[in-house]
Amino acid sequence: MTVAAVAKLFKLAVTGLAVPSGSSGTSTVTITPQGGYTGTIAWTVSSSPTLTNGCFSLPNTTVSGTSPVTATLTVFTAASSCPAPAVAAATARNHALLGVGPRSSGNDEGHPVSGLQAVQASMAMAGLVLFALLGRRSHKLGVIAAACILVVIGIAVSGCAGGGGGSSTSSPPATATPTAAKGMYTVTITGTDASSTTQTTTMALTVD
Repeated sequence: MTVAAVAKLFKLAVTGLAVPSGSSGTSTVTITPQGGYTGTIAWTVSSSPTLTNGCFSLPNTTVSGTSPVTATLTVFTAASSCPAPAVAAATARNHALLGVGPRSSGNDEGHPVSGLQAVQASMAMAGLVLFALLGRRSHKLGVIAAACILVVIGIAVSGCAGGGGGSSTSSPPATATPTAAKGMYTVTITGTDASSTTQTTTMALTVD
């Protein structure tokens, strides 16, 4: 009597999932051993279309008995929520798309005020010279020149005070966190163990 050998393998099943864009959700992957299968399964997960600004997390799963084993697939639909190092490459791409660049230090805004203050200071110096010349010839003209000098100095002082406030920079607007596009995705889950036993299943993912 010939007894057919039963291949040692595993079967996969997974539940569908709906996740609000910007949030995360979980689905259960069930591994059912057959033919006395045991082993540790590593996973690869992909989607069609690609889940841009999102990622998947599914830890290695060990089957050591005859009963089905479950694993938790986590779907992240915001790049900032993806655990490292899965988010490393996506983060660099997001910065390029958003056009994030070096911010201005705000020093350039102070240059026009500094120029005005320099002109006012020059006018004050010229007034002092004029006061010295006129004071020798006429007391009345000297008083008028002194009054003009005080006015110019007052304008210079107010310009300095105003310039100090203008040099401060306002807070930049907050940048929105990149999130996955809403829609339907087909997620492909492939499990492979050390003996190269491989099984694949698919899951319907809705991002709304």
